[in-house]
Amino acid sequence: MFVDFDHAHDLKTRRSLTGLLAYVGSTPVLWKAMRQGSIASSTYAAEFSALRPATEEASSLRYMLRCLGCNVPSDGSSPTRIFGDNLSVIQNAQNPAADLSKKHLAISFHVVREAIAAHIVEAYW
Repeated sequence: MFVDFDHAHDLKTRRSLTGLLAYVGSTPVLWKAMRQGSIASSTYAAEFSALRPATEEASSLRYMLRCLGCNVPSDGSSPTRIFGDNLSVIQNAQNPAADLSKKHLAISFHVVREAIAAHIVEAYW
């Protein structure tokens, strides 16, 4: 799965835009572009806000594939790879000692970190 964002894309509201693209094998099965729900004051915040829906979509897609009878391991042996373009976000998501103080951003941060800790997803740069 690939995720990217466009910081402060909307000229009137300055909300960022999130884009997702998910593949199963070499076939694209999910693609989305959506405006983020809150205004991000930095590219770091916008990237974390983009990583959360990617994590949620990856988890949902894994569940749907299991329901359809596909062999998707649920034991953490084969996590879904999410590729992003912000190295500091990827490193902080994988660092259990990292912490955030902004409440709306901390929720996204913990959703992503819990999915990484449970081996549902892996974040790559």
